[in-house]
Amino acid sequence: RRARTLASVGDEAKKEEAPPMCAALLDLLTSTSKWNDTLPALESLCAAQGRPHDLLLEIVRGGGSGGVDLSALKEEAEVRLRAQRTIKTKYLSTYVSLFPDVFEVSDG
Repeated sequence: RRARTLASVGDEAKKEEAPPMCAALLDLLTSTSKWNDTLPALESLCAAQGRPHDLLLEIVRGGGSGGVDLSALKEEAEVRLRAQRTIKTKYLSTYVSLFPDVFEVSDG
């Protein structure tokens, strides 16, 4: 299985202030619900936020021009958010893919 790598696209997102990591987002990223139940809620939340959370941007940008591996993003986010449950890789991958103007996702 190939690792997914994420990189930030430009600095446009730095100009606006992102919403705080809300409990709803963390709940969705750590959800144990079925994919078909979680996906619509995740899409709706992303549309309402309009941009990804600053912490996730910071972690990805910390990887430099090469970006950061999805598993490294997941692990770092869990630690920094003090997540009580594991962030699901599929949900995190979907979350970042919902912001194509901010994140460049590549399989490698």
